[in-house]
Amino acid sequence: METLPLQAYILFFVRVLSLLPLAIPFVCARPVHLRCESLVNPLGIDADKPALSWQSDSTERNWTQSAYRILVSNSGAALENGEGNIWDSGRQNGGESVGIPYGGPPVQSRQRYYWTVRVWDSHNHMSTAAESAWWEMGLLQKSNWSAKWIRWDNAEQASDEAAMKWIWVSGEDSTKVKPNSVANFHYEFEVPHKPARAALFLMARGNWKATVNGHDAGAKNNWDQFDRREIAGFLVEGRNIVDITVTVPPAPQFGPGAGPPDSLRVAGLAALIKLTHADGKVERFCTDEKWQARFDPGTTFLNAAAAASFSDRRYAGNYAFLPQPAAQFRKEFTIDKSVTRARLYVTALGAYRAYLNGRQVGTDVLSPGFTMFPKRVQYQSYDVTELLATGHNTVGALLGDGWFASSLSWTGVHFSLPPIPRLIAQLELEYSDGTLDTIGTDQTWKVSPSPILHSEIYAGETYDARLEQSGWSKSGFSDASWRPAVFADAYSGIMSSQVDAPPRVVATLKPERVYPRPDGSFIYDMGQNIVGWAALKVSGPAGTTVRLRFAEILNPDGSIYRANLRNADATDYYTLRGGEGEEIFRPSFTFHGFRYVELTGYPGTPDLSSLSGEVVSSLGGEPAAKLVTSSELVNRMWRIGIWGQRGNFLSIPTECPQRDERVVWMGEAGVFWR
Repeated sequence: METLPLQAYILFFVRVLSLLPLAIPFVCARPVHLRCESLVNPLGIDADKPALSWQSDSTERNWTQSAYRILVSNSGAALENGEGNIWDSGRQNGGESVGIPYGGPPVQSRQRYYWTVRVWDSHNHMSTAAESAWWEMGLLQKSNWSAKWIRWDNAEQASDEAAMKWIWVSGEDSTKVKPNSVANFHYEFEVPHKPARAALFLMARGNWKATVNGHDAGAKNNWDQFDRREIAGFLVEGRNIVDITVTVPPAPQFGPGAGPPDSLRVAGLAALIKLTHADGKVERFCTDEKWQARFDPGTTFLNAAAAASFSDRRYAGNYAFLPQPAAQFRKEFTIDKSVTRARLYVTALGAYRAYLNGRQVGTDVLSPGFTMFPKRVQYQSYDVTELLATGHNTVGALLGDGWFASSLSWTGVHFSLPPIPRLIAQLELEYSDGTLDTIGTDQTWKVSPSPILHSEIYAGETYDARLEQSGWSKSGFSDASWRPAVFADAYSGIMSSQVDAPPRVVATLKPERVYPRPDGSFIYDMGQNIVGWAALKVSGPAGTTVRLRFAEILNPDGSIYRANLRNADATDYYTLRGGEGEEIFRPSFTFHGFRYVELTGYPGTPDLSSLSGEVVSSLGGEPAAKLVTSSELVNRMWRIGIWGQRGNFLSIPTECPQRDERVVWMGEAGVFWR
């Protein structure tokens, strides 16, 4: 058999390839990365004309889109058959592929819409349809909410607030005090044994510093809100001494009452020492005429005088409330049919974590995000179908202060509604037989204080693990001691679905080193300035309290530098439940900006595995582009910029992630938000 030369084979294949366009129609690049409202398959949106976008995966040089056609259907099966039974845009000439508004019939609450798109290129070649995507509408009208706003009615709050009196130095009108006057307050009390818990609540019209038995109990500068200080570790059996110094500030720079520095000022102190004993008994020592006060440290203390001008809890437009524990809510219900779809719609004035049958719903943190709460709050939508079971089920929620009820700005002023956290949640069930059921927040929900004794954006979180109630968010838990929730005031603002990226834990860092300090504390160096919190691993006796303080830099002597934090305490406390096994603590309703963590009160000697740093941000994943140059200095500056952007995007573009000024300032936001 004669072998053909190589040139003949090449000529043959060239002829075959030249005939292929006649046999196989040319198909242009298929659309990819379909987005609705800039999100991938968003759940629970409320845009009346959702914006649709896509990209091309073409590798052809100078490829352009000349037309598109969008199909929207009520089912994935219909879409696969090429049916746009809700909306068919028809062929639309043009290269637009970003933000194309949906043009079909008005969208309906709760309905899921399936969509795809095909495009034509500049040669009029048509693509195959993109892989289908979907979006699902949320609750578009207030009438869709059958659930009610509920809250915890803390029976102790009224007792705590009623016991206190505003006091000042005897013989001086507290409404006409000279700026920079310094008043000293002194109080002694007896305790037969150390209490299980102890806190000092105080508020002063001025700058204050407090000590308990000579131990530093904190300080604030012109902070217009009650503060909470953990003092159980400072108390002794027998006589105890509290000393508080209040310095009257000059007239404020901003807001009502601003005036020249030499104008007379209003002054006063209100304080509560609250002890909780092992048997649950509560003991209170409050500011009254039994406290002693003086101006000159060299003079004799005299009984304090009442400052009657502070009898109203609302002063100068600010709401002053004692910090309250976070609350736990629960509701049991029964499912006796097959569930095909379940949605949980939930939000809070405060911050929440939702649970179903003991499992946390979603991975978001500090939800809802920051908004102008008197005008608008965002709700979140979750697909919880897989978390339900046939028979007994339990929905629960943990409710803390969050952005809404935290004291914001460097003076602690609330710019919102009265800072009483409240919750609304609506669990909607769709059964296989087509029937529907709704479990919404109302007075049938039960509520109890949680182990989170205090949670605030600037202050940090105080957690007592001895107060944990195992299984509280599961069925079968005995809630006989829990109280019914009460209805909260109706919310007059807009409830809109969340479309911005929620904060989440996006990375976990291990510390680079840990070293002891002469005072018995330990300093952890994370090796990187981050925003988030520390996760602590510890074991030891019940009642042991570990303190975590956060800082960005160190003093020359190796201690943490915190003067730049100003009125932000940035301190977490964890009290051990005790027993065998390792305990893990991470806060729920606060965040810190830090590189260094000071650990005090740790039982034993911690090592590098005892603590890690969890990075929290609304920016997940890595940047779309990276910069690498021959200059390590430029490379480091690039990485610093990325870390700075990651840290300052936590729900909103924040002013700072560490000190007492974390709300957005438009100058810095203008640099980043593009």
